[in-house]
Amino acid sequence: MPRRIQSVAGNPADSHSRPGNGSAKKGSSGSAFALDGGSHRLPVLVIEDDEATREMLRYLIESAGCSVVTAANGLDALEQLRNGLTPGLILLDLMMPIMDGCAFDHELARDLQLSSIPTIVVTAFPERAAGLARHLSVVQKPVEIDQILALVEQYVAQHE
Repeated sequence: MPRRIQSVAGNPADSHSRPGNGSAKKGSSGSAFALDGGSHRLPVLVIEDDEATREMLRYLIESAGCSVVTAANGLDALEQLRNGLTPGLILLDLMMPIMDGCAFDHELARDLQLSSIPTIVVTAFPERAAGLARHLSVVQKPVEIDQILALVEQYVAQHE
């Protein structure tokens, strides 16, 4: 039976985590990266308004050996990107306050550098992906753990 993210009972994530706080380290260039055997691996940016889901995704991705930076909405994520964050992959929820996933994607599409960041939509409402500016992969919630880890590993491997 596939493992799914449906609750965070027993979640080992730090209860003091806050939006925008991840495990990425800052390099001398200001870009975030993880140190893994001497190689520089770009972090995964998780944009999700639900704290439990955001922390569960962060924990899963970190357990696969990747660093993670989080944002609670599109505006927070956009500010991090414009302040020098360079993720190797974005996991994007669509239904969020302040700036939703579709508005965030439209902002990314207008920026030549940011629009090249691989992005996967993770949403309970895949039909809302029709409002995206770019053609993106869509994963429906609740996500299967193996599926999300395979996608992250695929994108990270392509950019190492």
